Amino acid sequence: DQQRQALVREHFEALGITIIMTGFSWWGSDEKLRRLSHINGLENFEQLLQQGKGILLVGMHFVDLDLIGRLLGLRHPFGVVYRQHENPVIERAFSRYRKERFSAAIGRSDVRSVLRALNNNQVVWIAPDQAMKGKHTVLAPFFGIPASTTTIVSRIARISGAPVVFTYGYRLPGEQGYVIEIGSQIDDFPGDSVESDTQRINMMIERAARIAPAQYLWSHRRFKKRKVVPDPY
Repeated sequence: DQQRQALVREHFEALGITIIMTGFSWWGSDEKLRRLSHINGLENFEQLLQQGKGILLVGMHFVDLDLIGRLLGLRHPFGVVYRQHENPVIERAFSRYRKERFSAAIGRSDVRSVLRALNNNQVVWIAPDQAMKGKHTVLAPFFGIPASTTTIVSRIARISGAPVVFTYGYRLPGEQGYVIEIGSQIDDFPGDSVESDTQRINMMIERAARIAPAQYLWSHRRFKKRKVVPDPY
C-alpha cells in the first residue's frame, strides 16, 4: 500500500512536468528538441518500408506522449491516429497542432484513412491502450486485470499486410532527455486470432510501462467500459 501511494505521488509529479514539456513540444525549436532525444531502432523503419506496405507503429500512453511524438517526428515522418476531444475548442487546437507536426492526423474511427496511409507506404502510429467499447473490443488482461481493449491493431494488420512495430518513449532521470525505443517487426503477427493478438499487444505495453511506471498514464480510467465486470471507479 505504501508503494502504491508512492507511485501515485510520483505519477502526479510526472504529470506536472508534462504540463511544462507539452508547451515545449508545441513551441520549442527543432534544434533544442533534437538535443533531448535518444532514439534506438530508427533503422527498422528504413528496412521495413522497403516492403512497400507501410508500418503500423503501435505505441502507448506515457505522460509525455506529445513531446515523444514531436521528437520522433523530427527524425522520421509519421501519421498519428488519435481520439477526437469532446470540447470543440480543444479539438481544433490539437487538430491543428497534429496536422502541422505529423504527416497525417487520423480520427480513431477512420480506418479507411489508416489503410490508405499504409498503402502509400507511410508509418502510422496508433495507441490501443485506452478503454473502448463496441463490437471491435475484447476483454484482455492488463496487469492481470481484464481490460476492454480495441482489436484495431490486429484487424488493420490482417487487412493491410503491413508490418507491425512496437514503440514507446519516456523521460530519463535528471536532464538526460528522452529515450525512444523502436522495435523490430513483431514476429508472427497477426497470429491465430484477434483475441490472442490483442493480448500480446497488452503484454508488450505492460512490460514497457514497468520500465518507467510513474510515467504511464494511470490517470486514464483503463478498467472502465467492461460490461461483464464491475466498474472499479
